[in-house]
Amino acid sequence: MEEEILDQVLNSLFPRGDQGDSAGTEWPDWRWDNTWEVLPGEVDRHVKKRPAANKAPGPDGLKATLWRKVPNVIVGKLAHCYNLCLKEGIFQRTWKKANLVLIPKGKISGIGLLKVRPICLLNEIGKTFERVIADRIWNWIDEHPEAGLSDNQFGFRTKRSTCDALKKEKRVTKEAVAEGGVAIAVGLDIANAFNSLP
Repeated sequence: MEEEILDQVLNSLFPRGDQGDSAGTEWPDWRWDNTWEVLPGEVDRHVKKRPAANKAPGPDGLKATLWRKVPNVIVGKLAHCYNLCLKEGIFQRTWKKANLVLIPKGKISGIGLLKVRPICLLNEIGKTFERVIADRIWNWIDEHPEAGLSDNQFGFRTKRSTCDALKKEKRVTKEAVAEGGVAIAVGLDIANAFNSLP
């Protein structure tokens, strides 16, 4: 890809905001509770027991399949590292670096620019930390249904998909029409929303 075209593609995929990285922000005054510690078993579940295809690695070059073979002592050291990160309120900058891969999807009509789908390949060590935290959040939501997610949320939910959302929309529409009413659906498609919205 020519440099000028690559710049255009990257600027459209990753708009430059005026907000910098909030890394280094101080945590408010609080006390660490040892019950919050990341346990080696949690790390083990995401490092060794997680199904891992031989996917492309992040900037460190270490594939998930390699991490599955590390000795248990490394799992304990990772848990200790994650606990230090939680206590200090730090997510390592190196875990935020990614290899950007642009997968072509065709051309934008009339312009000749390539349509691409960006994939950012991150290091496994940072992704594992994120999975541990995500698991804890989901477990908390399961244990506290009063603070749970709306029944109308289908994205990022286990055992739910766009098919379920369409079934619900169909049911609501049929009920409204059967009662002599009207059902109106409004859709919102934000171009490049994942990369553009804070």
